[in-house]
Amino acid sequence: MEAGGKAKAGLIAWLLPVLLGVGGSIGAVAAFGEGTYDVAPFDVKMKVSFGSQGQTRLGIEAPALGNPGVAVADTHSGPLRFNGTITGVDAGSLATAVVQTAGARDEQLNPADPRSVAVFVAQNGKSAARSFGIKVGLIAAGGSLIGGLAGALGKPKQAIAGLIAGVAVVGVLGLVAGQTYDTSAFEGTRFEQTSSG
Repeated sequence: MEAGGKAKAGLIAWLLPVLLGVGGSIGAVAAFGEGTYDVAPFDVKMKVSFGSQGQTRLGIEAPALGNPGVAVADTHSGPLRFNGTITGVDAGSLATAVVQTAGARDEQLNPADPRSVAVFVAQNGKSAARSFGIKVGLIAAGGSLIGGLAGALGKPKQAIAGLIAGVAVVGVLGLVAGQTYDTSAFEGTRFEQTSSG
């Protein structure tokens, strides 16, 4: 009986930091997974959250683009939701982007058309998305380390197991989203206007 109790305690000693590492990783991403990035000519505030399906929401809150609203597209597999909000516009860069896209094979940028803005940001925001992904990965690592340490009760090997488990879970979710992400989903996007006040 004593051997069975030791085995159970040993399992808990490993399982607790792993579960807290995963929980810490997900909690840290949900709480701190946001930042503002330049997708010229737009300033885009990005946030990651969790939901029942992979979806990207691009909101417009920049007065220079007219009525506020949100474009929604089912862009990828998995439970991660990406939320982007255009919070600013550089007028000079906007004029340049409109001219540069005038003869392009892809759709021309039309600042008065929220769907056109959503398509443009989705197609031109890859560098910002990569930077944001790195930031989210570091946040996940920090959260899983804290969770793993909390569950490890001073045992370094168990804390490392919590760190690895947390980073692995968020990493797999990010990898699935990245590998299945379809920017063309915004071409058929729906745009929902929101009230400005």
